[in-house]
Amino acid sequence: MADERLALTHKETGQEVVFGDRASYLAALYDGGHDIAEVPPEQPLAAPPPRPVVSPTLRPEPPAQQ
Repeated sequence: MADERLALTHKETGQEVVFGDRASYLAALYDGGHDIAEVPPEQPLAAPPPRPVVSPTLRPEPPAQQ
């Protein structure tokens, strides 16, 4: 398989924008209407914020059904 060139032509300036990876290229390609020249460089994914620990005893008890 030949090397694939991941580049798009900016719709307003006509300049070619080359992407370093397929994910960035596809994101810009399917972003529709946004200026692809302003696609930010790849950022490392930040760890999600920790979830609060909820104790079952703090939840209101459902009403008893008879």
